Amino acid sequence: MNATPKNLRLCIVSDQLAGGGAERWAAQVSCYFEAQGISVHHVVVVPQVTYPFCGQLVAVGGDDKARGWRRLVQRLKRFRQFNTFFKNESFDLIIDNRVKIKPFQELIIHRWVYRSPYLLMVHSSAKHLYFPKPRWISDAIYHKAKAIVAVSGAIQQRIIAEDHYPACQLFYNPIDLKQIAEWQLESVVTPTQYILAVGSFRDGVKQFDRLIALYAASKLPSWDIHLVLLGDGPLLTEIMAQAKALSCAEKIHFMGNVANPFPYYKNALYTTLTSRFEGFPSVLIESLAAGTPVLSYDCFSGPSEIISHENNGLLIPDQDEEAFLSGMHRLIEDKTVYLRCKTNASQSVSHLDLSMIGEQWVQWFKTFL
Repeated sequence: MNATPKNLRLCIVSDQLAGGGAERWAAQVSCYFEAQGISVHHVVVVPQVTYPFCGQLVAVGGDDKARGWRRLVQRLKRFRQFNTFFKNESFDLIIDNRVKIKPFQELIIHRWVYRSPYLLMVHSSAKHLYFPKPRWISDAIYHKAKAIVAVSGAIQQRIIAEDHYPACQLFYNPIDLKQIAEWQLESVVTPTQYILAVGSFRDGVKQFDRLIALYAASKLPSWDIHLVLLGDGPLLTEIMAQAKALSCAEKIHFMGNVANPFPYYKNALYTTLTSRFEGFPSVLIESLAAGTPVLSYDCFSGPSEIISHENNGLLIPDQDEEAFLSGMHRLIEDKTVYLRCKTNASQSVSHLDLSMIGEQWVQWFKTFL
């Protein structure tokens, strides 16, 4: 190893430090690494930062609102800044945390721009976001990597079996239990009784439209149990219009993006997840960390590695809406199961605490760098 953990130089490359689970991961682990004496640089290609992070920040993004030839100029300028930074800086390891949807751009970055060893993160089961086609480009990128890291066991096994990358490692996304215990105490205004959904309205993956339809078809509105949704995105207006047309519209609340979701988790009866697919969904582990049970489809991947059925939540057969509706009622009516899930919630994710996941990373650095 060229450097001990206490003088290791890491660079984490992310799209931004805002908005999603991958970006939250980068921000969280950087603070653990810095606390261990590891120097961290963040390079972001979109200059948006909302998550608390540690280390130095380098933003190489330009004006994404530019159009036509100005947009091309901005992209060329961004690439020049990106290349110059890595030409002038040397790292023990580059952790590439981004999606990879532009094949030839990624080939250039990984073969010629990165001059230090690199590790590739895979945060989603949507393979097309991380393994660009044609296949020879993915091979050129991934076979050169020091390691590939998946955030769920299911993703890891798929990468090994289908893509034949035996170097794929598993590191779960962490949660900071100490900070969550403090953040959840913040006072927020909510309905007296509600269930919760959290996520981006950027695309249809979270299927909030289906959740709202299920809520409207359930007994929950008649029991005066509300539905609260946190998040923002291009589809929000459309989904708000869907909710407004329902007879229970006054019991559906859109709170937008919130800086601190943990009081909402803590005060909810339970948290729902209706996604078509996931990676290792932070909404589930954050809810459990706040002591609140979860109700989730058994989609690929992540929920089955987080939820112990009837012990910390209910795991519903993937996309079975009738079973999901039944689960919505059961977590209200079956007090024995609900109290068991609530009692076990926070302890069930204790192994994901940042101190434990962070130490696993440090031990990996000691062994492989």
